[in-house]
Amino acid sequence: MNLDKYNLYTAREASLILGKGRNYVTNIINYYPNRLPKGSFKKVGDKTYIITEEGIEALRSQTENKNKTRTSPSEQNEI
Repeated sequence: MNLDKYNLYTAREASLILGKGRNYVTNIINYYPNRLPKGSFKKVGDKTYIITEEGIEALRSQTENKNKTRTSPSEQNEI
């Protein structure tokens, strides 16, 4: 397998890319792994996770969808 063709990040890097706390992605992987596409993350060593760009984008789209549902109808009309 050639890892050079994948954009890989540590879970901590991915959390910061998403603008979240440094343990956000690790917590998602540990408690809600089904939120990520199969094969988009892997544990390396004792406590480090790596995640693909595809996994980060999946979390980003879920966060954006969650934020849209929190917007009230009157706020949506102002946009």
